[in-house]
Amino acid sequence: MIVSKRYLLPFVTLLCLLVFPTGTSTATAPAAPSTIVSADSSAHDEFTNVLPSLHLRRGSSSSSSSSISRRRRRELKSSSSSSTHVNVWQKFKESLGLFVVGIILIVCSPVFMWKNEGRHVVALKKIEYCKNEATLVDCQSPSPEENGKLVHFIGNVTTESPLEFNEGGMNITSPIPGALILKRTCYIYQKFEIEQNETQSDVIGGGETRTTTYTLKEDWATSPQPDCENLGETNDSGIWSGLMEVCGDEPSTVVVSGDAHAGGFGLSEAIINEYPSVFQSDAAPLDEDYIPDEVDGLAGLMNFNNQFQTYYPDEGPQNGDVKVVYEYVAEGFDCTFVVQQTSGNGEDKYGVDKCDVKSEWCCGQCEDELGEIWMVRKGNYTLEEMVDMAQEEENMLVKILRVVCFVALLAGWSMLFSPLTTILSTLPILKQLGNAAFFLVALIFSCVCFCSVTAVAYIRYRPAVAFGILAVAGIITGIVIWRLDVAANTPIPTTNATHFMPYLLPSDLAITD
Repeated sequence: MIVSKRYLLPFVTLLCLLVFPTGTSTATAPAAPSTIVSADSSAHDEFTNVLPSLHLRRGSSSSSSSSISRRRRRELKSSSSSSTHVNVWQKFKESLGLFVVGIILIVCSPVFMWKNEGRHVVALKKIEYCKNEATLVDCQSPSPEENGKLVHFIGNVTTESPLEFNEGGMNITSPIPGALILKRTCYIYQKFEIEQNETQSDVIGGGETRTTTYTLKEDWATSPQPDCENLGETNDSGIWSGLMEVCGDEPSTVVVSGDAHAGGFGLSEAIINEYPSVFQSDAAPLDEDYIPDEVDGLAGLMNFNNQFQTYYPDEGPQNGDVKVVYEYVAEGFDCTFVVQQTSGNGEDKYGVDKCDVKSEWCCGQCEDELGEIWMVRKGNYTLEEMVDMAQEEENMLVKILRVVCFVALLAGWSMLFSPLTTILSTLPILKQLGNAAFFLVALIFSCVCFCSVTAVAYIRYRPAVAFGILAVAGIITGIVIWRLDVAANTPIPTTNATHFMPYLLPSDLAITD
């Protein structure tokens, strides 16, 4: 067998790459400095206002030129990158791990799909129960006959007594009248690492070069963050430890009024906390008069812009700075409730609670426990509108979960073929073709598995809908088969359109007198 020299060189090169794989090499190179800083809303974000704070902050006597030079040295550390070359054998080991993850996703995704369809049917039954069983009552004069029943009412949320935090050094100066919720949130200005990964594949050999870039970002956080090890930057905790001691290990807290009510119905803390989008959506900053000027044991906290902070308003925050934001939610807004009426405690004669939903079947001889339900929305809505909005949200949720399960299933099948795609990546031409082919196969398997599990789940949880769809599909299939059979057995009519000229003998061509 004679092999041409022009074909021998690529095969020898490929054989050398497979037999003697190259090791990993790491190189670090500084990238262009790019610091992303999210400044406080009360501070000046313009560059002209940041420059004075570099040498005037906290009474610093450093000159402008030395401050700018320190800022430039700091910017040089704000971004760094590292490159690592991975050969085909290392990628193959990684693909084996992806193979195991793919098997797990293929096994678990159908289970979650099955659970999602069952959850969706139960949720729709509970919403339908509210539509059929809820009765409209007047929130100003509820009746004891409705205790233990599902009711629908619209009421104005109000409170009786003023609200304040528990005893502590971070409390407000006086209780706030007409406050439903009082919030205190503590923030600390910290540094974060933003990681960005880039991959460049080798032309021959199946290896790749992976480049990781770390970029520094500064922003507010609700707790101290770890140091940025890849950038060599450290986070300062400032007065956070003292803040924890003053607040009793709870720097951020939410206090809910204990006597909130809507008409004659008392509202518990559980229902207010379960619906933050309803009761906490209109939080407003607390007035400056309710915030003390200073806190004992926390030197450096100042009252600016309706909040405590450790930096002046004309300066931007630096690492380790702290701010404490006070907010409250005022009473006086309308809400619509679909809840179970209960007997109240204390001054409230009536309360609200979740309703236990039961589904009867087999002519009422059997019952299924479907769980609990209550619905609360901000604004004035009828029972039909509440039911329609709940059904729309549930239908949107089940669609989103279906998409998530299908994507997980597709990712699982793709990972299952990752060892084969890794082997094919050693050949430049077959790499793209192999990736496309295996992705197409994974897509087909995912669609078949998704449709099969969904169909079986419909038969289990929605037998009427499932058998109805199967009946319609069977009728359409029968009609198509019947018409094709009729067309195949119908003879095709033929016509004698071919004309033959008569055969003339030579004697027939003679001219006679």
